[in-house]
Amino acid sequence: MNLIVCGDSWSRGAELQPEEQNFGQLLAQKLNANLYNQSVSASSIPHLIAQLKKAVAHCDLTLPTKALFFLTASDRDLIWSQQLPKGSGFTKTHPLPHSTPEEIFLTPSDPLHEHWYKTYHSRELSNFRCNTSLITLQAMCKYYSIQDYYIWGWETFGLWPEVDKSKFYNNAKSRIFDFFTNDPRMTPHKLFNENSEYFWPNGGHPNQLGHRVIADNLHDWMRNVH
Repeated sequence: MNLIVCGDSWSRGAELQPEEQNFGQLLAQKLNANLYNQSVSASSIPHLIAQLKKAVAHCDLTLPTKALFFLTASDRDLIWSQQLPKGSGFTKTHPLPHSTPEEIFLTPSDPLHEHWYKTYHSRELSNFRCNTSLITLQAMCKYYSIQDYYIWGWETFGLWPEVDKSKFYNNAKSRIFDFFTNDPRMTPHKLFNENSEYFWPNGGHPNQLGHRVIADNLHDWMRNVH
């Protein structure tokens, strides 16, 4: 069996120690699966399409294959450019100008992308891009006979009726963040500042215990659907 994991820094395992494992690694062990984790820090929901294409190019699709998609913040976006910076975390490895068009990970919190968000971004655009990306992912997985699973990270947005909610954790009613709190008023920023046992001492990503909790919940869900 293969397990493809796509997402951002949470599913990549940012801030974990070298000897620790992200929830994709833990889940692959539970499923006895070959892991293809294509997650990229600072990436977006539209970038999940590029991640999936990379995964199917490298894994053996004659084996049963599952794909798990971690849905990051909806206002992040993806474009290609030779002149725009890839992001603050890439200034040394990807200096301007790029020799060929690069994937640009647009993030509203990044001062390097301030002009984009002031000039071009809108809630309508992000809703359109995210919904069409999800429809594309579901169509691609059907084409490759991949069992696909989706889960919100820490926010949700309105899904079009063309998006199959039955493929979402709890029919798109829950987020991974809900694994860590029963308080509907709790925000990620507040929980981080409370030195939660699932995040401390990390700045904004789950620690090893947090990844174990995620893996356990996802495993219980995935073995009871499809």
